[in-house]
Amino acid sequence: YGVNRMMILSNTLGYALLNRWRNGGDTGYVLRFNGSAPLPVLRRWAPIDATITGGAPLPVQRYWSIESDWTRSPNVILLASDDSIYRSTDGGGSWSIENTGLPRRAHLADLRFVVFPNGVKRFYLSTYGRSVWYADVR
Repeated sequence: YGVNRMMILSNTLGYALLNRWRNGGDTGYVLRFNGSAPLPVLRRWAPIDATITGGAPLPVQRYWSIESDWTRSPNVILLASDDSIYRSTDGGGSWSIENTGLPRRAHLADLRFVVFPNGVKRFYLSTYGRSVWYADVR
């Protein structure tokens, strides 16, 4: 098990994906670094306490990728598990599921955010051996 992805947004804010899959366990967590906490002892990585639309907690499952639209404030964050994309517009406090147009079991792999010279912004999503998807950001 271990951290398979990090996303650093500033010297006081970062996210990491911690996945565990040993001994029959299959769990994953989204960690957030709070570097602006008042005391150095509180400046640490900790699992986010988040809900998805409807009030359910963000699932404890493997997460494969995390990416941000860093051109917006607050940042729009996308999170990929094996079969779902989660979107947050409040720093990871709440999430919505954004699976429209994706296959039921897409086996999602990686997310990337790109800003083209003409100003077009796009998220790319790859899958394990199947395809690459993209969505323009408006």
